[in-house]
Amino acid sequence: MFYQTLAGIRPAAPGFKKILIQPAMVGDLTWVKAHFDSSYGRIVSDWKIEGGQLIMDVTIPANTTATIVVPGKNGGTHEVGSGHYQFTANDPKGK
Repeated sequence: MFYQTLAGIRPAAPGFKKILIQPAMVGDLTWVKAHFDSSYGRIVSDWKIEGGQLIMDVTIPANTTATIVVPGKNGGTHEVGSGHYQFTANDPKGK
């Protein structure tokens, strides 16, 4: 499914109590906007590449936690609670 692969929205615990966001940067895609309506609320994973930089906007619903994996040289892995987050990284496709 689109939201699972390109946007990277996957459950890390049953029912999306814990969420994994790990988007796939494939081919010539330069942006993805996706969401999934879980029983806890809407999970959003939007990303775009501009000028070799990744800008990633993520929303995690109340009463959940998430692991967000940001592709790129300075992306990294982030453990977060509910809320809206923006991450940036250089060279997201490793070019």
